Amino acid sequence: MSSSGGIIGDMEVSTTRTASWRASRLKPAVDEYGFVSKGDTRLLDKKNQEKYYTEIAEKYVKFCGSSDSSIDLDVKLAAAIPSTGTIAAQGKNARYADSHNAELASIILSMRKLREGIVGSSRIDAFSSKAYMFMIRISILMKHPDSYHPAIQHLLYDIHPYVPLSASEKQEFAGYLVLHLASKMEAYSEAFMIKREFQVTDYRVLQAIDAMIQGNYWSFRATRRKVDLYKARLLEDAEQRMRDHALKCLGKSYFTVDVNYLESVTGTKWEGLKKEFGVGWDMDSAGIITVRKQKRPEQKVVPPTPTIKLDTNFKAWE
Repeated sequence: MSSSGGIIGDMEVSTTRTASWRASRLKPAVDEYGFVSKGDTRLLDKKNQEKYYTEIAEKYVKFCGSSDSSIDLDVKLAAAIPSTGTIAAQGKNARYADSHNAELASIILSMRKLREGIVGSSRIDAFSSKAYMFMIRISILMKHPDSYHPAIQHLLYDIHPYVPLSASEKQEFAGYLVLHLASKMEAYSEAFMIKREFQVTDYRVLQAIDAMIQGNYWSFRATRRKVDLYKARLLEDAEQRMRDHALKCLGKSYFTVDVNYLESVTGTKWEGLKKEFGVGWDMDSAGIITVRKQKRPEQKVVPPTPTIKLDTNFKAWE
């Protein structure tokens, strides 16, 4: 009995050590700096800010270099990661279930610390402008609005009045804010206010907003193919609702539709529509999809026409 108990005990210890070793591999590296909001004032120093910015940039470049292809990198960047608040609550030594998410979360966390340091030191200069533009672009690719939304506002309203952005930079970042408001928030009035305030003239941004307001999924998809990677990432927030709207329109407009036409309109294969969107339509062997069955009008019983017999002796002219 004692022998078996000892074996079981050794197995439990071994399992615990293995789990601890695996967890340690997924743990982000301990960060040198803490949050200014939590009492760590080292990032209020300008030299520390510049040093930390370089470290973040190097960490991001290293992360990009770990991907096998641009498609693989895009998937990793778009992976779901905890919100900034959740990461901060868990602390800088928090462990995450996925190694890629851990790296992304570490970068997001570091950028928040740097933003707190820049804002806390009231720093408004060329460095703060460059750092904010870098962090905004990365956060957009990571689909992390908690990071890029306040950062864009700080760049446009606090830094830009004193360290003016170039014309192209102003168009770029004001365009990001317009797309975020329209795509994710569905705040079209605010989006048009920003467009007017910063004189956004990028026709692709304006075309995307018009498509969302009109529910024109065809135009929306055409615009997504024209914009750069950052704007395309922002437009992803509206993709599902635009496709849902297109499917509803098809369901109310057609009795039958060809599968090739349906796939071209929705941008999704027939199997994907059934699996991801729960489309319950039927397709026959000829590739014709029955969207809804046509109701035949009820046959009304027509009363017989009465026959009139005229008197043979009747004369109409008399």
